[in-house]
Amino acid sequence: MNIMLNPNSEDQLVELPVIQILETLGWQHRNCFDEFEGGQSHLGRENKSEVVLKDRLRSAMETLNPKTPTLAIDLAIEELTRYRMSLSIMEANRQIYQLLKDGVKVTVQDAETDAEIVQVVKVVNWTQPEQNDLFLVSQFWVSGDLYTRCPNGVGFVNGLPLLLFEFENIIQNLQTDYNDSITDYKDTIPQLFWYNALILFSNGEDSCISSLTASKEYYAEWKHIGNEGETGVVSLDTLLERVCIPERLLDIIENFILYNALIDNNTRRIRILEEMAQTIYQEWFIHFRFPGHENVKMVDSELGKIPENWEVKKLVDVSVNHNHKRKPLSKAQRTQMQGPFPYYGSANVLDYVNVYQFDDNYLLLGGDGTVVTEEGNPVLQRPCGKFWVSDHAHVLTGRDIISTDFLYMCLSNVEISPYITGSAQPEITQVNLNQILIIVPSRDILDRFYPIVNDIFQLSRNLIQRNQKLVETRDLFLPKLISDRTDICDLDVEVSEV
Repeated sequence: MNIMLNPNSEDQLVELPVIQILETLGWQHRNCFDEFEGGQSHLGRENKSEVVLKDRLRSAMETLNPKTPTLAIDLAIEELTRYRMSLSIMEANRQIYQLLKDGVKVTVQDAETDAEIVQVVKVVNWTQPEQNDLFLVSQFWVSGDLYTRCPNGVGFVNGLPLLLFEFENIIQNLQTDYNDSITDYKDTIPQLFWYNALILFSNGEDSCISSLTASKEYYAEWKHIGNEGETGVVSLDTLLERVCIPERLLDIIENFILYNALIDNNTRRIRILEEMAQTIYQEWFIHFRFPGHENVKMVDSELGKIPENWEVKKLVDVSVNHNHKRKPLSKAQRTQMQGPFPYYGSANVLDYVNVYQFDDNYLLLGGDGTVVTEEGNPVLQRPCGKFWVSDHAHVLTGRDIISTDFLYMCLSNVEISPYITGSAQPEITQVNLNQILIIVPSRDILDRFYPIVNDIFQLSRNLIQRNQKLVETRDLFLPKLISDRTDICDLDVEVSEV
């Protein structure tokens, strides 16, 4: 077969062996650097923004579902390829992999009774991995909203882009290039990652493999085996042969789905627990239906009527501000400091580093950039354990009779817009933060409230810690497999219950 690579690519010495190895493992291959030459794609794509090969997907689904009507398959393809740009990459990826694991449920009319029936359309043949369509496309152009990128290789399973291959020149720094390339792809062509299961990266000498959901510190590097007795390292061909044979690949993907399902389940439980705490908080401290409220006189305050013996105080009087401990780290610094501890920005975790500033139960409030939710409340994050925080988030804990958990529930219900300045770049300055008004209940009411919500938040923290362990186990999963220290069936998965 004539294999044509990008003539301008300096990475051919890495790319060509990968293609040859995958072909021996049963993969088909096609170079698509000139896919749209002449105006029409030879992959069947309408444009470069499409990342699913619908013709191959349809063919695989028809084979897997021989008795399923065409309409049901049409609807399943529509669901798999629908626009998910409003979701985060992680959430879109989670939705896709639930469909791959469980099949796509669609509603169609029964031809005989006209009644609506639900059919499950299978997407992947998990029991017979070799029956799936494995197709490697080298030089695959993808367009995002603003930019077009050309990953070196994309591995399609039944027309879905589940693997991403990226190759660099051997003189390049693998870790730096991995972070830079994958971060750029996620920013510019996020739709490719809605389907991604594995990322394989190599410069020919050093190689690594990671998952989309793995924290950066867990991606694993290997070098060529130098001596026969050397352990803990593997070559690129060994990496490919252990991951990309059909049965191994499907096993790895299926187990990642299992881990992510457990993490999602715990995350759902955390959300339910926090909603329970918020419901109780709102009943007691917003609607003032706390125990014994019938016998309590209401009096005027800056925030309207409040129960007698309650107070309105400024946030500065009921919290401790730890902003002086913050120290921002640049992207370049974080690349050199990869580790297990989350690095928080104004609204989310931006990275993971090998140092931490804080170790306890804190409350972060977005200071600039993303500072307000769709509901008009401040953007809040609740780190659990060791973490580092940039200077884009305020760091708070409760003071005196106000616990950090109570502060979180209280601020979750504050209308924050009066305290925001700036139009192009919204900001909540520390001066304005200090002026936020808080209703402080009487001590006897708090003494009755805390035992109820403390148990709820402790359960929530326990689940957060379990998720952290699941993430750690999941992200160590690939290095263990590749280095032959374990097998898929040896991995322990903890199922957590509330």
